[in-house]
Order: sequence, then C-alpha cells, then structure tokens
Amino acid sequence: MRFLSFVLIVSCIGFVGRAWSDPPTASTPAAFPSRVNQPLGAQGTVVPAAASLREPFPAPGGAFPVRLPPVGYQPVPGLPMNPSFQPAAPMRPPVQSPRQVFAAAQVIAVVGDQFILAGDIQPQVEMVIEMALSSLKPADREREAAKFRAKQNDLLQKILSQMIETKILYVAFLQGIPEDRREEALPMIKEQTGKSFEESLEKMLTKVREANPSELRSLMQQNSHQVRLARMMIINELVSLGQLDLVLRRYGSSLEQEKRVYAERNLGRSSISSNVDRNREVTHQQMLEYYQEHLKDYEIEAKVRWERLSVHFDKIADKNAAYRMIAGMGNEVLRGAPFTAVAKRSSHGLRASHGGLHDWTPQGSLRSGVIEKSLYELPPNRLSQIIEDDRGFHIVRVLERRDAGHVSFGEAQAKIKKVFETKNFNEQVVTYIAKLREEIKVWTIYDGGPAGLAIPDPASR
Repeated sequence: MRFLSFVLIVSCIGFVGRAWSDPPTASTPAAFPSRVNQPLGAQGTVVPAAASLREPFPAPGGAFPVRLPPVGYQPVPGLPMNPSFQPAAPMRPPVQSPRQVFAAAQVIAVVGDQFILAGDIQPQVEMVIEMALSSLKPADREREAAKFRAKQNDLLQKILSQMIETKILYVAFLQGIPEDRREEALPMIKEQTGKSFEESLEKMLTKVREANPSELRSLMQQNSHQVRLARMMIINELVSLGQLDLVLRRYGSSLEQEKRVYAERNLGRSSISSNVDRNREVTHQQMLEYYQEHLKDYEIEAKVRWERLSVHFDKIADKNAAYRMIAGMGNEVLRGAPFTAVAKRSSHGLRASHGGLHDWTPQGSLRSGVIEKSLYELPPNRLSQIIEDDRGFHIVRVLERRDAGHVSFGEAQAKIKKVFETKNFNEQVVTYIAKLREEIKVWTIYDGGPAGLAIPDPASR
C-alpha cells in the first residue's frame, strides 16, 4: 500500500509543481524587473559574480580548504571526497566568481544521506547575480556589481539555507519509499519529473513573457527557480532546451542538474501534503471575531460610475448658444438616441471620445463640486437637469453608485476562511519542517551554519 501511495504521488508531480506555493522559508534571493535593456552577452562577455573577500572565502587566488563531512555520513559512490583544486584565473581581475573559489565536487553540506556540493550552489549564485545585473543599464552595472560583491557571501549562505530545507523535505520523501522498492521507483521518478519539468517550464515562459513587474515578483515568490530559467531563455532568445543547456554550462550547471533541482523541490513538497491537514476546521466564531477585529480592512468608500455630456465655454463663446447645444443633446437622448453616440458626436471633454463614460470615481475626487453633488443625489439611470459650473454646461447620468460603508460579514466570510486556512497550513508546515530538522542530521561547512543550523560534532558520531 505504501508503494501504491508513492506511485500516485509521482503520477501527480506535474500538478504539484504547478499548484503549490512555497512553504514558509527564507526570502527569495532576488527579485528582478520584467524588462531588460539588452540580451545577456551583448557586451561579448558574462559579467562575473565576484566573491566576497570576507571569511569564509579565501583571499584572491587561494583555495578554500577542503572539509570532509562529519563521521557517520556514508560517502556517495563516485563522489570525490577530497578533490584536487586549482582555482581558475579570474575573468576580470581581481574579481573571482564562486566557481573559481570552490572546487565543484567539494562537499558544502550534508543532509541525511544527501550531499550538497559546491557545484550545486555556485551556479545558482551566479545566475541570481547575473540576472540582476542584466536588467540594469550598462553604465550602472559596474557600480551595482560592487554591491553584489560585498553581499555575495550572504547570498550564497541564503541560497544554501534554502537548498538545505529542500533537501530535508526530499529526504523525508525518500524515507517514505520502502527500501526494497527504491531501485525500481527512482527511474520512474526521474522520467515523470523530467516530463513535468519541461511542461512546467513551457508554461512559465508564457507567464514570464506576459508578466508586469508586480506579477513577476509574485511568480518569483512562488517558483524562483523556474522563473530564472524562463528569463534566461527569454533574454538569450533561446528556442530549445538544448540551447538552454549550453547557456547553463556557462555557469557550471546543466539541463540535467536543473531538472534534478526541480524534481527534489517538488517531490519534497509532496511529503508536506501527506503530513499537513488541509481540512482543519475554521469555526464561524473565529471568522466573526476576525471580521470585527479587522473591520477597517472591510471599509467601502463611496464611488459612482457615470456618463456626462458637456459643452465648454472656451469652445462656444456665446453662452446662450452653449445652452441650446447642451439642451439639444439632452433632448436627443430623451428621444431615444444612444447616450454614447451623442457624446462621441457632440460632447466636449476628454471622455467624449469614450462616449462620455466615467468608470468608478471615488467621492471627493471630482474638481466640480456641483457635478459631484448631483451624482450622489440623482437616482440611477435618470438624466440630470442642465448643470452649470465654471467650465460649462453639463448633463450627467448615474449608471451605478455605491455608498460608503463596510463589506458585510457574509460577503467577507469566504476570504476570511481562506486567511485561516492559509495560516493553519503555514503553521503546520513550519512545525513539520522543525520536526524533520530534529530527525534528519544536517552538517554544513560553515561554523554555526546558515540560518542557525547546528553543526554536528564529528567526535560524537
């Protein structure tokens, strides 16, 4: 039965990748505008992501000391535990990119029986930095690159912290598969998640192309990994995954590696779904108390949607002629002519070309006090008398009006319930991840570890 449940999870992985929001975690490293000034590489070179000179990075030209994971962790077959490393010459001295500081096979963290290598984290750091720099004008890049250099070590540790959380959830997922079934199951996982990756990236490309800056920030919060890949394809005008693979290799990554990141992220999320109760009860009393405590959030301002016919004095010098003109337009509407047609043909003002239509207008926002007074006294769908102000003569008609007040509890109830459901879900996720942190051993190369992670004492293992 456990294996059957696992098969169902794998078959639904495409849905998981599309529908879930990130569980509470460290903030997304960067968020970027949706438009860029030019494609990456337009200057003939990739702007290198410079390493901070603060500890734990070595001085320029030096190698990071190789540190082995603590006693008790089984080595992964084929993984060099003590790689020889000769740092490459920097692309733009004295700047060094992270992959010039670390050996790609160097163990940076161990989560359960899973390793995080320098080659896993370095490409992500470089992609984040280059994506941010690519959105700037060439004249601003050098100045901003210096800021990134100063903060790069913080960025690296933040991304590592996120990777550790992803690995913790992935280890929990693997632990849910019977050991005697894993060898059979893992190839099926790889095939299913590979297909899901390609489908998800294709949809993300469409979303990113059409997104405004606000929508792009929201997408980054939901799935920063695939947004970065989609932006990379758009900026470099890539049309195939093969081309994407070639660009990824500039960073020390590859298409296969990014598919693995995607798979671990989404499979880890599936372990959350089986350990979180989405049907936790939200009582009527809870929602009512929330509504009363947040009543200000449910205030409604008075506003009106309306139409106007106008004759401006600066266009018709003779006031009597102007009056006859506005009266004639009003009579046309009374005799059955469409208000919109009359406004487009004869009315003055900026909205005349739109048929005199004014969308929802908040009370107090109109320049003309006499027009606004009429809009809040006139019954809907009835023409006003001729109104005179300092600009001219006007006839208005109210289409819809909403008086000031509050959204009723009945109208707000569905959204309030959603607030509680989200809160309950997030609290359960935090509790579940905290439980996994206690059960799954974590070691990092940093003393103290990112985000307060405790480094196991090798002597105690």
